[in-house]
Amino acid sequence: MKHTLAIQLIIATMMSMLFYQHAFSQSKKLIKNLKIKTVTETTTISKNGKSTIYKSSFTSYSKGAKLTNKTEYNTDGSILQKETATYDVNGNKIEESFYQLKETSKSNFKITAKYDLQGNKIEVVEYDGEGNFVGKQKFVYDNFDNKVQELTLDVSNKLMRKVIYVYDSEELKTKRQEFNEKNELVSERKYQYTFL
Repeated sequence: MKHTLAIQLIIATMMSMLFYQHAFSQSKKLIKNLKIKTVTETTTISKNGKSTIYKSSFTSYSKGAKLTNKTEYNTDGSILQKETATYDVNGNKIEESFYQLKETSKSNFKITAKYDLQGNKIEVVEYDGEGNFVGKQKFVYDNFDNKVQELTLDVSNKLMRKVIYVYDSEELKTKRQEFNEKNELVSERKYQYTFL
């Protein structure tokens, strides 16, 4: 009996996850078309014949259905986790922060990003929950806006990882090479294409 109940619970959880993923995949289009600004979700929990209703999440969007705030709450109203995002006038995400109740080094962080005039992301900087610099990534592009180099730097701005991308005359990526902090080749991927 306990085994059957556990299987039913697992199936119900999986079905709700599938429903949530399906609903979420359509939600951005609906949010944009219906010009939805905020969504508040309430949850009712029934136990021993008593029902408890609480606000379980609050989500806000900017124009273009871009997520600006998503906060999930515990039953007592305290914040379980919170995600925020800020965008520039071109719709590029320039700042993102994440807070989770469980305090670990990766639970709370903030990321800022910079873009060039063509809208290419050229720098991403990560901070921990206290606002301390953790590391950054820099990106370099060719004249055709193809990313040709990606650099990962640690807290002392020391190079930790470098990725180089190579393209052919048609701007198709032909090679990706990754190097470690000693500039030693760690991995290489090559791309071949077939055409109709």
